[in-house]
Amino acid sequence: MATTLQVSIPANPRVAGWRADTPGAATRVHLNNAGAALVPRPVSAAIAEHLGREAALGGYEAADAARDAIEAVYASVGRLIGAPAGTIALSQSATTAYAAALAAFDFRAGDSIVTTRADYASNQIMYLSLARRLGVDIIRADDLAEGGVDPESVRAIVARRRPVLVAVSWIPTNS
Repeated sequence: MATTLQVSIPANPRVAGWRADTPGAATRVHLNNAGAALVPRPVSAAIAEHLGREAALGGYEAADAARDAIEAVYASVGRLIGAPAGTIALSQSATTAYAAALAAFDFRAGDSIVTTRADYASNQIMYLSLARRLGVDIIRADDLAEGGVDPESVRAIVARRRPVLVAVSWIPTNS
């Protein structure tokens, strides 16, 4: 039996506009935005337009045709976070981006990585692979009683072990 969920959204013109641009928001409360958010109309339209360009021109040619718009994204993200466009890297997912960053390290047996127990599972799998393949030590900082990582534990481990990488999630993936 289906039930209808009634949601009261405070009156905010910007939020109302975003919700109006996102068809799925009219029928559901969707909280999995980190994994796969509801797609707003402008995003759907841009994807459809680009796929049409790829169908007509080919993938590389479509990318060339979109080059100015793509470069504008790097500049826009740079302005948002106060960084030069040339220092911005974009990826299809956080896992892919993190894997690329992790691959830049030349880990060796005995190197250590400091992380947390509440880090994203994909990151933990990559650490386990490094431990198994290369002999890298994975050290997990203690948690606070109220949740999250204990900064003092991180400091103590860093002082004692001098890790090659400190990869700490301050906002746990499981909360």
